[in-house]
Amino acid sequence: MAAPPQSAAIPSQTDLHHLLSAHARGPSPQRALLLFYDHMLLHSPAFPDRFTFPLVLKACTRLRDLPLGRQIHATWLKTPHLHRIPFDLHTCNTLLHLYAVCGEFGNAHQLFDRMPQRDVISYNAMISAHVRVGNLARARKLFNEMPERDSQSWNFMISGYATVGLADEATELLNRMPMPLKGVPRGVGCVRRDAKGRHDA
Repeated sequence: MAAPPQSAAIPSQTDLHHLLSAHARGPSPQRALLLFYDHMLLHSPAFPDRFTFPLVLKACTRLRDLPLGRQIHATWLKTPHLHRIPFDLHTCNTLLHLYAVCGEFGNAHQLFDRMPQRDVISYNAMISAHVRVGNLARARKLFNEMPERDSQSWNFMISGYATVGLADEATELLNRMPMPLKGVPRGVGCVRRDAKGRHDA
């Protein structure tokens, strides 16, 4: 007589977060969204928490799916044990990155301006988005406002100037870049040669 089938084990909250993280960063970020809806909203006793949403928003960002990202944000606001808890810095940065990557600069700036706390990741998300669309003046304004900068902050601006052929601006920042952070950002070698040729002419 065959043994009765055993019910599948229910994954723990920690297991689900590990799976969400792997899928959000892996080749198929849509699997993170399926996991979120199937195992955390519909068929599981595990509830989403403040560690869940940055992972799901990261998957939305990688898919460039802004409408779904907005739905995830709305889910946070409607979740009974979370709707009174404000987004922490990590979650705000993830949502900010989604808006910036999708070109929603109005929403990105609105969120950025309302954030009670910002860090270098917050500023870098905004700077890289502006550089990507050629809005170097706005990017430089944010760069100048930064309380502290990392290598990405400098490289975003230097590469942005280099890409559009602003050799003097790129070289000026490269010379100001603190030595421990220095590398040669993309495009700077060509700009340096171009700048030298113009100055020697």
